[in-house]
Amino acid sequence: MEEVIRVSGLTVHPSELERVVRSIDGVLDGVVVGVAHETKGEAPHALVVKGKQGITDCKIMALVNGQVPRHKQLDGVTFIRVIPRSLDGEVSRSLLKELNYLKKN
Repeated sequence: MEEVIRVSGLTVHPSELERVVRSIDGVLDGVVVGVAHETKGEAPHALVVKGKQGITDCKIMALVNGQVPRHKQLDGVTFIRVIPRSLDGEVSRSLLKELNYLKKN
């Protein structure tokens, strides 16, 4: 079952945003998860593995948000070293949550 993000009552499929994120030069891999948001309920947030180019979180957000409707726009980007995947190559969203990549310091 595909995970969905509920933004202001609208459904966002992470896979749509992940295709856009992964198409950006300087991004090796990316996954989009829903994070709690005060007014929207949830908001899309990208976890990104950088390539060698000096891509920034602001650049990724500008490129993605310029291509998608307002309710699908990224609320943030976090850089990580590797995206955990199962043996069949699927993103392990449960492990992402368990490892708490989005913990605020």
